[in-house]
Amino acid sequence: MNAGRTWIGLTLGCLALTPALGQGSAIPPHPNERYLREWAQELSAEAQRAANTASFAERNAIHARAVTAESADLAARALHLDSRAQRDAIERTFAAATLEAGARFGPAFHADGTYDPAQEQAKKAAQNAAGSVARAYGPALVAALDGRPIPTAADQARLDSVLSRARFEDVARIMDPTVGSTLGETEGERLREAAKTLVPAEDWSRSMLEELPTRQPGEQPLRAEELKVLEAQIRLANATWKAGQVHRAVAENNPGRISITRAGNYAPFDLMQYEVYSRAAEESTRHLSERGGMTGAQLATQAARNASARATFEVYKDFHEAKQGGTEDPAERAARLEQVQKQLSRTYVQELRGMTFAELRAEAKALGVELPEGRFDRKELARTIWDAVLPEQARTVEASAPAPARQGAAERLGELVPREARGRRVRGR
Repeated sequence: MNAGRTWIGLTLGCLALTPALGQGSAIPPHPNERYLREWAQELSAEAQRAANTASFAERNAIHARAVTAESADLAARALHLDSRAQRDAIERTFAAATLEAGARFGPAFHADGTYDPAQEQAKKAAQNAAGSVARAYGPALVAALDGRPIPTAADQARLDSVLSRARFEDVARIMDPTVGSTLGETEGERLREAAKTLVPAEDWSRSMLEELPTRQPGEQPLRAEELKVLEAQIRLANATWKAGQVHRAVAENNPGRISITRAGNYAPFDLMQYEVYSRAAEESTRHLSERGGMTGAQLATQAARNASARATFEVYKDFHEAKQGGTEDPAERAARLEQVQKQLSRTYVQELRGMTFAELRAEAKALGVELPEGRFDRKELARTIWDAVLPEQARTVEASAPAPARQGAAERLGELVPREARGRRVRGR
């Protein structure tokens, strides 16, 4: 094997999982930490396998499937998506978006997966594209929350409305309960000041922290259903960023980008929040102790609030990338939406063609599609469903064209923790 491909396996093979962060400290353990760390192990193992693959296309496909399986599963649970139509639509959207985000790195690599240093600008362009890819697939998230497989212009308008009105305080409201429970009813400026205590002035993100939007007098917080849209978009932005990390790891000779040690942000989204919070709590406790003048209880409370604000800011970065990734040009927006519609339609048509007669009937019922009376075969039933569901401009897609594979990764990673068992083990949010 090419020596340039073995370094990740050798390096990651020496990395051990961090012990439970709540052990031996005042930081409470995450109630789902074991489950999240199992996902982290599988994600990192698949990333390692992808990095050592002698093909860029295969590397991207392996990694996109792994990121999709982990990210879509956790998103569906956090958003309380109970119907199969919702879960399938979310997974379909994450699959297409992560595959595209990773494929953006293609011009910087040779077909055999080796990096071309002369294409550094192409690599940087791909790094900066994660937010725009997530934003492009954002309307599909809105549709998925309603159990619909294909987005419309109305979904795009709804997403734009939510993102334009979302403030730092709204991001705080979607934080993992273990992390966000110490925030309290804190207004945005106090959140910002708390986060500043843990973001050094020289940090690249300090300017973003200084400029982030907080709620102004007269502005209303997002409603519960709008918060779901916001959280779904943030989680997708995190997934599209993560999709490129395996390519950056290879290009930069930096296996830390796909490691699951405590120092990295590659961990599953919910675990990443908890780890940022835990590190920040320890750091804030140390700073406040050195400053003095507080009782033990006061110090613990303030340190927890500062840490929660810092973790919220880390999540805000994904929101910022997705929001900035939009375009104001109406023609570009319409064209991009049509591309997304066709990509998701292609995948959906393939799925319909692979369903049994009983599965097609269940799909029609879930989508509210009325079936004609009389006898008809499976192909006719599939056609009835996609004619009722797919937008007019997407009905001409060729089902034989390449589309993101989803089920393979879900089955492979599902061997770790059966899906039916996960539903019993993971506490709802």
